[in-house]
Amino acid sequence: RDLKLSAVAAAAGVGIATLYRNFASQEELILAVVSDFGQRILELVDQRRQAASTGDPEEVWTSFVRGIAQLRPGVDLLELTSAMAVNGMPADLLALRQEGLLGVEEALADARVVGLVAPEVNTQRFLLGLATITRPLPHHEGDEGWERWLIETYIRGLRPR
Repeated sequence: RDLKLSAVAAAAGVGIATLYRNFASQEELILAVVSDFGQRILELVDQRRQAASTGDPEEVWTSFVRGIAQLRPGVDLLELTSAMAVNGMPADLLALRQEGLLGVEEALADARVVGLVAPEVNTQRFLLGLATITRPLPHHEGDEGWERWLIETYIRGLRPR
């Protein structure tokens, strides 16, 4: 893994020493990042379930997708979880990952029923698409809304043709 701890520290707004005080190893840091992401996905799944019972299906779906996009999964997180799955993900993280994937599939299934997602969009394609559009990109001066535009375009592109 080419994870640069100095880059992680800078992104978190802390010094490298703070990072090392809180995480004994790179593996421990990766586990914490993946666990935090999984917990946030489950929170979004629960919010979507609650809203689905009374809310407008399109708004519930788009809020869910926007919520995941705000977590900025990027390609690195998917690579980390894939590597962990191959190299032996701890049982609690494996269960968390499975629960999150099931929640995403449930959201996709509900969105398919009301015509918001094409049948060929499975969980893997959906998440890979989100990872692709949320990967770190250079900042574009003068166009602060480009990320929102990209996410909204992605949501529209998920619909059946």
